[in-house]
Amino acid sequence: LLAARWTSAPWGDLGKAARRVLDGDFAARLDDVRGSIPEKPAHAFNEMAEHLARSLQLSREREDRMAAVLSASDRAVLLLDREGRVSLFSPATTRLFPKFNPESGVASLSLQGLAQLAEEAVSTEKPMLRVIEEGELGRGRVFSAQAVPLAQGELVLNLGEITEDFRLERVKAYLVANVSHELRT
Repeated sequence: LLAARWTSAPWGDLGKAARRVLDGDFAARLDDVRGSIPEKPAHAFNEMAEHLARSLQLSREREDRMAAVLSASDRAVLLLDREGRVSLFSPATTRLFPKFNPESGVASLSLQGLAQLAEEAVSTEKPMLRVIEEGELGRGRVFSAQAVPLAQGELVLNLGEITEDFRLERVKAYLVANVSHELRT
């Protein structure tokens, strides 16, 4: 009985350390490998725990960088999953679209033609770019809308307000047309 306890106790230590790692404690180590847990499995466990800790740290750093990039953008950037649900969005999305509701998805942006743009990009597996006007023609805001399909049916929507540029371009085109007409007559 004593021999059974002596030989099974180290594996209990391994089980406890594995449970700690499973619970998110990546500092768990099997430091005392002299005679208790065989040396090779203990070293392999410690290496695995260190690798997991480094991987988690890198993942957190990447996540922080992604959040910083999205926060710095003045454009609405949304990541949609294959079912069209919003899984990530930039802070500018709620600034540009105060009624935006992530649970309601793209429909809450109230941009006519945006859902069709997204569907077309996913079905053709090619990036799409369109100018989309909000509200009545010529009265609402104007957006440059880009839909970029990703792997596994995901999609990135990138929306930037271009209302002023769009209206200036219309005025310029109108002015050129009028001047051209006047010069011909």
